Amino acid sequence: MSERGRQAQVWLLFFYGFGNAATYSIARTIADSTYLSRIGTGRLPEVYLLSAGIVALAALAHSASSKRFGLRGTIGGTLLTFSSVSVLLALSMSRVPDSLAVLTTGYFLAQIRGSLGTIHFATVLNEQFTRQGVKRYVGVIGAGATIAGFSSGCMLGVLSDYWQVENFLYLAAVIDLLTILPFVYLRRFFSNQRSSVTEKHAQVHESGQSVIGWSRKVDRSGSRLVWMLASVVMLCIVAVTLIEFQWKVAAANVWGGDVVGMTKYFGFFYGTLYLITGVLQLTVTA
Repeated sequence: MSERGRQAQVWLLFFYGFGNAATYSIARTIADSTYLSRIGTGRLPEVYLLSAGIVALAALAHSASSKRFGLRGTIGGTLLTFSSVSVLLALSMSRVPDSLAVLTTGYFLAQIRGSLGTIHFATVLNEQFTRQGVKRYVGVIGAGATIAGFSSGCMLGVLSDYWQVENFLYLAAVIDLLTILPFVYLRRFFSNQRSSVTEKHAQVHESGQSVIGWSRKVDRSGSRLVWMLASVVMLCIVAVTLIEFQWKVAAANVWGGDVVGMTKYFGFFYGTLYLITGVLQLTVTA
């Protein structure tokens, strides 16, 4: 691929990551502020348990959909679904602002956005840059999500005084639709990726190597690695969940039923968190 084509690919992924992070930041802030200010923390443990199960089901549905419709069809359909549900949630919150069912659904949607958005972005990045020097580009691509999180969080913190909180979900719906565009333009890169992978497979078979024995060895070592990574992730999630629960209870005690004040707090907090994360990625993890 030419350098110009590679740059186009990088910027399309940048804007795709930007859209994913912006909508997640908006949905998460609105979900936290509306639920905690209007429902409180009494049923928060049950919501945590249910959201874990729902996110797991969403991941399984994503896997089944990917096998049937492919990665492009699944991501496009997911973004359309997110956009539609965001509009319905905004309308429902305006009509029944204190509904437990509506606000819990908004909370679940934010969690699903975060999980599937991460899966989609990681999968697309892997598909686009398999063994192609991704280290040169990953910083630029990842900056899209960092900038989106910081800007959307600050936007919520500033504009929540002038706009109804639930109306920000309309903005998330629009961004979802716009996020489809860079993904659509990545189609030709997907086709190139598939053809190159097909050529590599053909070369392996032509060389007369023992493909079956090699794949079994990789499967065994890969399985051990997967279980090790899964264990580390589970421990991290347990620790983060306990800390996050206590933090949200404390925030609810401070802000009470002030949905605007809580939206400003969560918006600026998440925006600042994205900024700190971006700085650490550039200065420490590199």
